[in-house]
Formats: sequence, C-alpha cells, structure tokens
Amino acid sequence: MFINGNLETTFKHRFTNLWEIDALEVSGDLRFEINLHHKDGIAFHYNRFDENTVVRNNRTMNEWRLEERSGEMPFQKGKIFQMIISCTTEQYNVFVNGNLETTYNHHFTNLWEIDVLEVSGDLSLTDLYA
Repeated sequence: MFINGNLETTFKHRFTNLWEIDALEVSGDLRFEINLHHKDGIAFHYNRFDENTVVRNNRTMNEWRLEERSGEMPFQKGKIFQMIISCTTEQYNVFVNGNLETTYNHHFTNLWEIDVLEVSGDLSLTDLYA
C-alpha cells in the first residue's frame, strides 16, 4: 500500500469517536481490506478480493463470524474511488463514489469501544477525512 507516495504495509488510525471517519480516498488493483477494531477483535471487516467479490464480516475473541457476500463489485482495477463508511445505531452503511454499496448490521454493539481504523492491501490511500 502507498500512503502519500511511500510504500507501507498497513495504515492504522486511532480515533476516540467512531463518527470521526467520514471518507477514504483510495485506488487499488487486486485486494484490500478495511477493519474497524475494538479491544477484543474487529467490529467491521470489509475486504475486496481479486475474485471479484466484496466480503463483510466481524471477529471477536479470534473467531470469525459468518461472512456476507452480496451485491455487485463497485471497484474497477486502478481507478480512484471514494469510500464513506457511516454508522447508524443499527448498521454500517458503505458508500462508494456516492452510491450506497452495502450495509452490514452490527454484530458488535459496543460501538464506543471501536477505536482503530486499519487499511491494508493493494491500494494507495490518498486521504482520510474526519
């Protein structure tokens, strides 16, 4: 992954309020993942695979839950896109280039414990808006 032109393996951003993250601007080719962490795991895992599918999941105490795969692939190889992850009391809403791409119901409900955004994979992170 490239961050501001520098090769990095993972970008982690610590925040105190889940509502701080408004948008990510990234471009990529084959595979990337975005995770919202809490102290015991991952509240929201969003993963784009090179098999032309997007996976959503969560993990608590080192145990993955049942993953969700649905919808169309919203990404194109090498194209810049903007992603907005918004959070309501019931679910995450993932927007790609202004269009609602998917929703994911909360399985981890202590939202105030989510404190790290992790981005990794085959992409370039150009901006993070808070």
